Amino acid sequence: MNVFGEKVLVANWFEDRVLQEDKIKEYLEKRERGELLSQQNASLSTAMLNPATLAKPGEWARYGDLVMIVNPNPFNDQILALTFAGETATALACTTPQVRNSFVLFPTDGSKVGDPLRYGNPFAIATHPTIGDKPSFLESDVGGLLNTKKSRTQPMRFTETACYGATWKVLCFDPQLRLETEGMPVPVNSTIILVHCKTNNNLSYLPNMTVATPFGTGMEVTARTELDSHQAEQPTNHWKLVCN
Repeated sequence: MNVFGEKVLVANWFEDRVLQEDKIKEYLEKRERGELLSQQNASLSTAMLNPATLAKPGEWARYGDLVMIVNPNPFNDQILALTFAGETATALACTTPQVRNSFVLFPTDGSKVGDPLRYGNPFAIATHPTIGDKPSFLESDVGGLLNTKKSRTQPMRFTETACYGATWKVLCFDPQLRLETEGMPVPVNSTIILVHCKTNNNLSYLPNMTVATPFGTGMEVTARTELDSHQAEQPTNHWKLVCN
């Protein structure tokens, strides 16, 4: 390895100069084609802010519907959203349907697109179809080295396969009605509980754990069941499947 710069005519100076010229040429060619990582990230960030068209309003949520997953916060609704490059999820106070905060209800139990989503049935939460060549699915697992950065709780991430760790189910908001609502269609725009099938923890956001994203300040999202003194889920475990 030459310890001198390519302008110093010692050792393999000619080879070093040619190598440097090739690197510059390759860089310029990639920039011309838009293949630089910075260009791809900027393009993805722009695409994630594009408006999204949610499913038409109906009585029930159905497989294949594009929905927003909203926590009905009394002060400001918190909406599940992708972070930069779709690496993980966060909760943002943005009520406008966009690519980053719209998700597809993906069947994993043999149901067909158009069939109603039912209480207790497994399904996956997939990213918007315009993000990447294949959908990514919201996944979680027991805590460990990949815990969330601030709260050190069960992390959220996106995976390319609809594995068991990316499987969720819906429970009735009222604990006393869960047995009789099992198997019934899930109504849209009504409060529900989203349960991670593998760990049996509820989807939750942490209002005191803020995280910086390219789209503004968000809140950490995790899988954690939070109960009150009556063994009912607290507001951070409450969600709605929102259509247009």
